[in-house]
Amino acid sequence: MNNQRYLAALLSLTVLAASALAAPSAQEAALEFVSRQRLGDNLSNMSFATATRTQTFAMLVSKLGADGAKASLSKELQASLPRFQARWNKNLANAYAKNFSVEELTSLAADGRASKYAEKVAERQTAVGAEMRAASEAVLSEYVTEALGNAFAKIPK
Repeated sequence: MNNQRYLAALLSLTVLAASALAAPSAQEAALEFVSRQRLGDNLSNMSFATATRTQTFAMLVSKLGADGAKASLSKELQASLPRFQARWNKNLANAYAKNFSVEELTSLAADGRASKYAEKVAERQTAVGAEMRAASEAVLSEYVTEALGNAFAKIPK
């Protein structure tokens, strides 16, 4: 009889441990949400807009013309994107994880705009945006600097 109790207790603990291990953290759920809903895909466009407002881009325009400078910048942003996208997505996930529960994030990842929590995304956008801006300003700056530097270095002499 003691063996049966022992086995039952052991089985219960195993099931509880497995459940705890299977449950995603807020960070994991947020990263899944960001990935599935492609929320970080704005990095390239945001970087292009940021880069075109710099003095370095103005110098590219003077050397290559507006179309040439835009083409060169676009090419270099695409080439550098893989080095920065994961950090951008992680920062975005952190911002969402601070503002949403695991349940909310899991639902948003699975159901997107059909989620019962979809309205909360708009309600909390200011907070998420502030978190993201604070965490990712350096990522955006590094990405733009690298792409502009590479574009400038490839100007024919």
